[in-house]
Amino acid sequence: MESRPATISQSIQLVVHSGYERASLYCQHIDRTEPGTLAFVVGASGVGKTQLSKLIGPEIYKDNSQQKHPWIRVSLQNGSGGYFSSKDFIVDVLAEFRDPFRGLMGMLNELPLDLVMKLEPVLGMLSRRRNQSEGEMRKAVAALAKILDCRMMILDEANIMILTKGGRLLESHVESIRTLSKDMKVRTILFGTIAVLAFMGYSAQINRITHNVHFDRIRDDSEFGMIEFLSFLDGCERDISLENGLLSRNADAIYEASYGIPGEVVSLLERASAHSFVHKGDRITLRDLEASYPPAIVRKRMREEADLVERVMKSGELDPREVLALLKEQGRVIWS
Repeated sequence: MESRPATISQSIQLVVHSGYERASLYCQHIDRTEPGTLAFVVGASGVGKTQLSKLIGPEIYKDNSQQKHPWIRVSLQNGSGGYFSSKDFIVDVLAEFRDPFRGLMGMLNELPLDLVMKLEPVLGMLSRRRNQSEGEMRKAVAALAKILDCRMMILDEANIMILTKGGRLLESHVESIRTLSKDMKVRTILFGTIAVLAFMGYSAQINRITHNVHFDRIRDDSEFGMIEFLSFLDGCERDISLENGLLSRNADAIYEASYGIPGEVVSLLERASAHSFVHKGDRITLRDLEASYPPAIVRKRMREEADLVERVMKSGELDPREVLALLKEQGRVIWS
């Protein structure tokens, strides 16, 4: 059976732009900080945060072949009933450690004998219990992390934490993760979009152990930025076999439509590909591109979010109410 053809997003090679490289270096530095350190990596949707969250663990620990779990990565996007649930989060973290509540024997069979001897007493005790409380699971996570020499916890889609309920304060989720990180003796990197800004600046205790990293888009305010964007478009043309020069000849319009956000360019090309298919074209044309530019309201929202992130991350000045007001205006903050 033939495999399905790759999508455009799968065909376009990894985008390594200056914003990506800077964010990557900051993340690598976090491994050198004290356990319990938090780092927020904030950028516009589509800038490449999820890509980096998947690659940063292997990049940092590629030579650490003796450790089974030097890092774990968890996406927070599957919130319970549309809300962020701290207990679901702990369950997901446990799953990254082979979930001792459901797969004890499978986990032990994969590990070296010396680790099995360390793990067996605590996991044997836990596996005999049912309906574990969140507190018990947190203790299990902390014990597993220390035994398995985990150094870093990587959390993608951290902006989902804004979807809280039951009158819970927004910053309490960050404080809970900070405490868990300290108990696990790991450093934690949280990747997120504009909503993550609402968690920053609440308390001196959190600020003291927090690093804030701006994952910037490709910018057109310098010659270097313009060359970088044109190079990206040239790479897209090669990767998906577009007409040579189609994107570079229309670079201004494409930048206007994407604001220099790589993921937005990829989405534009996906829509243009669909338009070409519907109109029985054999490849993307200028007509397909022009029919696929996002509406003005979408471009306005994209720019507002990217500009707010940039302003806050560069100035260090933040009023969480400003973030919440923008999210409410867009209908994206839900809590009860």
